[in-house]
Amino acid sequence: MDDTSAVTNACTSRTYGYDSHTNRTAFTQATGAAAAACPGTTGATTVTSSYDSADRLVSTSAAGGSSWKYDVFGRVTGMPVADGSTVGSTEYFVNDLVAAQEVPGGTRSVWTLDPLQRFATEDTSVWVDGAWASSTEQVSHFDGDGDEPAWIVEDATLPDVVSRFVEGMDGAVAVQTTSEGGRVLQLVDLHGDVTG
Repeated sequence: MDDTSAVTNACTSRTYGYDSHTNRTAFTQATGAAAAACPGTTGATTVTSSYDSADRLVSTSAAGGSSWKYDVFGRVTGMPVADGSTVGSTEYFVNDLVAAQEVPGGTRSVWTLDPLQRFATEDTSVWVDGAWASSTEQVSHFDGDGDEPAWIVEDATLPDVVSRFVEGMDGAVAVQTTSEGGRVLQLVDLHGDVTG
C-alpha cells in the first residue's frame, strides 16, 4: 500500500504479512523523499510478530518486543511501551476489571471499586525524583445501578472540577459537560456508532 502525505509530499510504502489465522506476522515500511516516486521496499524496515496457539501476540522484532506476558486467564499482564524502553504492567480485580497499571519510572494508576463492582476512584501518580508523587484522585458518581458514571470529580481535592455525562433519549451519552462550561456532543448514526 502506498500513501502520500499531504504535509510532506513524501510517499510511504507499506506491506503486510498474515498467517492462516489472519494474525499480522510482518509489517514492512519505507518512506521516500518529498515529491519522489514511492520507494517500494527500498530502504524498508520490517517488524515481525509471533503468536501462541490462542492467537495472542507473544513477541515482535521491535525493541522490547519479547515482553508480552499473560496470566492464566489470558489477560495481558505485561507489554512493552511504544519505544520499547520498558515494560508496562497490569493487575486485575477478580471480576476482570483493571485494578492497576504501571509504567516503571513514568506513570501509575490504581482503581478501587464500589459495592456494585463499578470503578469508584482512580488514583494517578507520576514518577518524580525517584519516587511516586503528584497523585491525583478521580471520583466517579452514579445515578443508578448502571456502570456508566453520571459525573466524575476530576480531582478529589477540587470537588467543583466536575465532568458530567448527559444521556440522550436512547439512554446513551449524548453530551459531556465540564465545570468551565465546555460541551462535547456525541453524534451517533442509525446503528448507534459514534460518528463525531
